[in-house]
Amino acid sequence: MTVSTLEIEELERALEPRIESLVAFRRDLHRHPELSNHEARTAGRVAERLVAAGYVPKTAIAGHGVVADRGVERPVGAREP
Repeated sequence: MTVSTLEIEELERALEPRIESLVAFRRDLHRHPELSNHEARTAGRVAERLVAAGYVPKTAIAGHGVVADRGVERPVGAREP
């Protein structure tokens, strides 16, 4: 899948007001590292953020996975490598 420059610009505009919150969230996750397949706290924090954004997340997917349906054709997924 290819992302257009326009889509990237739209995403940047949408994220700009949230950048401080997103950076704080990332820093929090890095302050509390977890072993692979033991990411209970991380999964909980992600689920909390999804609930706060109005989603209904499903948790415990293949262990500590979290998913939420956006209700659109092009789903977005995120995964920590």
